[in-house]
Amino acid sequence: MAYQPLLNTSYVIVDDTLKALQDLAKYYIKQINPYVIAVTGSNGKTSAKDMLHAIMSKKYKTAKTSGNHNNEIGVPLSILEFDKEIKCAIIEMGVEHPGDINALCKIVRPNASLITCVGTAHIQFFNNSVNKIADAKLEIYSNLKNNGYMYYNKESKVIDEELKHLKDSSKPCFSFGDGSSLKITSDVKYEDGYTKFTCSALKEEVSIKTIGKHQATNALGCIGIGLREGISEEDIIDALKSVKFDKMRCDVVPFGDSIIIDDTYKSNPESVKAGIETLKEFKSY
Repeated sequence: MAYQPLLNTSYVIVDDTLKALQDLAKYYIKQINPYVIAVTGSNGKTSAKDMLHAIMSKKYKTAKTSGNHNNEIGVPLSILEFDKEIKCAIIEMGVEHPGDINALCKIVRPNASLITCVGTAHIQFFNNSVNKIADAKLEIYSNLKNNGYMYYNKESKVIDEELKHLKDSSKPCFSFGDGSSLKITSDVKYEDGYTKFTCSALKEEVSIKTIGKHQATNALGCIGIGLREGISEEDIIDALKSVKFDKMRCDVVPFGDSIIIDDTYKSNPESVKAGIETLKEFKSY
């Protein structure tokens, strides 16, 4: 096949543009060699990514995947934008089909990982089985480096069920949420633009500039990772108070004498339920 020259442009001709993009990202991240924390979950993974980025930035120059760039194209594109001087990278990994996380982990193997929850998003691609969705999420655990560890939401009981069936389950796992030692220990309240709560891992109250009890639960796993990585309690609390979340995820928008809760980014059954619960509880905050 004859190629027409592109004037004043440098280019490389490849057989497979997607593979070339992924190979470039794999090479680049191997060169800069940051400490990698991977995040997945049916809901809350982008918010958890934002919280982890804020926490880890207290100690290291840290980058994160941008927006919702969490698939086979978005992850390598984000990696190629990372500053070569970073020491830590927060990589959001989405799952629509079995093997998606395995493929992303061929680009970058995580040192640590976080599963926010397991729900029914994309269940049509998993034989209508939540257990199979959990298996796909747990690829983020199976692909950890040898000294890696994982935090996961204990309230998603299916994760515990599927962990028992993994061939390699020797790497450390830590849980958070109800039924775990890392849990919320107070009522979750909304005051002065912040969701506030106390948890078993920290002495002081936590404030996050967002709304919803589910966001408090998401924060627990981030707190656990932060403490394990040597971030001080003071820095974790300060990071969570100042974190900037991606738009359209429980944004509280003033509108005259009223407010709008903008949670329009994406929807699945669990996120709709969380949104309704948040709206129902808002007057009591």
